[in-house]
Amino acid sequence: LYLQIDRNVEETIQAIRDALSAEKQEDTPDESTIAFSRYLLAHYLLSDVRNTPEALDLIKEVMAFVEVKNDDEFYSDVMTEKAKALVLSGKVAQARNALSLVKCTDKASYLEAVGLVLLYEGKVEQAIEALNNGQNKALQEYVAAVAEDEKRASYQHYYSFLTQLGTL
Repeated sequence: LYLQIDRNVEETIQAIRDALSAEKQEDTPDESTIAFSRYLLAHYLLSDVRNTPEALDLIKEVMAFVEVKNDDEFYSDVMTEKAKALVLSGKVAQARNALSLVKCTDKASYLEAVGLVLLYEGKVEQAIEALNNGQNKALQEYVAAVAEDEKRASYQHYYSFLTQLGTL
């Protein structure tokens, strides 16, 4: 599976759906590709809160793959997205529970989810601290990125933190 992600969110969502459709039609579909594609689709769907139920369904499907639980980094990424989706659904306690299962807590996306949970719990100062830490982590990820698409993605994440912190 190769996707060109240099487009708007709606086009990206459609491209991932098309890729998933094609992958499912294979005689022997690659389960890890399907799991990753579903995770990626859930990630992009969460850019619009109205897509949260679909994103949660996709995350549930991803978690059905045994390999996901054996890969700490991917498992952590999936649980982080699950926490974001749960927060957006107003299920803050469940989101906090999902975050407690994250094994790789050194990523900007994890700190973003923690910040959202804290914000929804009314802990504004702690949320600002988590988001500031996430912003710093996103900047580190941007500086460390080598490939152009990695740089673009990490810059967008950094900009997202700026926007969230500016709102607070």
